[in-house]
Amino acid sequence: MRQDDLQQLQSAINALQSRGGSQTQQSGAQFQIQQLRAQIQRIQLKRDADRSFSIASQAPAFVSLVLGSAYFRQERFADAEREYKAAVDANSASGETHNNLAVLYMPTGRLEEATSEVRLAEKTGFKVNPQLKQDLEAKRKGKS
Repeated sequence: MRQDDLQQLQSAINALQSRGGSQTQQSGAQFQIQQLRAQIQRIQLKRDADRSFSIASQAPAFVSLVLGSAYFRQERFADAEREYKAAVDANSASGETHNNLAVLYMPTGRLEEATSEVRLAEKTGFKVNPQLKQDLEAKRKGKS
């Protein structure tokens, strides 16, 4: 809609510029052109401001955490990891998110990262399931 408005305003400017006439008429046309250009500038500024809005930067951490969990259940691990990392970016003190990243990393063989995430989860005060830690340790010993 804004693009249509911009095109119509530019058409009006072109029509005013192509007119001939007396000096008085040309002065009036120049004034109208200035007003139309100011209106174009306001529309462009509004458009640019709207483009700078990003829902991702506005989403609370829990939204990304929930999305990550949904992706994980669907075995869409790359999407789950992206959302969990977005949750950590929004709230690095989310122990649950660090725990979920550890759970995600373990079956994919990223044991060092899983161990790091367990530590980060515990550092926030989150109670990590002891079975997760045991499974992680068993995998680490089996991998060595």
